[in-house]
Amino acid sequence: MVKFLRTVGNRGDCQVVISSDSNIMFINSILQKHKLEKCVSTIYSNPVERDPQNNGRLVYQPHHKSHPCHTCPKNMCKREVLRKLLDTQTTKGITYDRIFVVGDGENDHCQCVLLRSQDYIMPRVGFPLHDIVSEMKKVKNSPSPGVLPWIDGDQTLSLALNAINETAGSI
Repeated sequence: MVKFLRTVGNRGDCQVVISSDSNIMFINSILQKHKLEKCVSTIYSNPVERDPQNNGRLVYQPHHKSHPCHTCPKNMCKREVLRKLLDTQTTKGITYDRIFVVGDGENDHCQCVLLRSQDYIMPRVGFPLHDIVSEMKKVKNSPSPGVLPWIDGDQTLSLALNAINETAGSI
């Protein structure tokens, strides 16, 4: 995924946003290790701090104190994260031609309900999101986003770039 983040994050016409149920410190350490900090525009995750009163012990906080979703864990709803991002960008006059949701977990599905027919879900093969999306594809009662299953970072990059270039040529 390093090559994916570096390539897409440096394109200039794409914005990489990480929405993770992990924690900010862990994600930042990975980005720093691979020198990817400038490739990611925003990270939504659980805050964590070292507690000086407790020998520097890590103290985790939930990203959301509460949210209305009954599907996601209490600490984060990715649909709420995406909705807030889109609302914030819209107030700035920024809209997205396409949104790509790359994920593997069950909680990655929640944000997918906000996707449009020109958007893409990129589920990792053999993981819960792929199973959920495979079941969703069987129900054809409304327009749905494209689905680009992937196995590794190189395939993710190839699929995403093909979709970006294909749709850019048709606009």
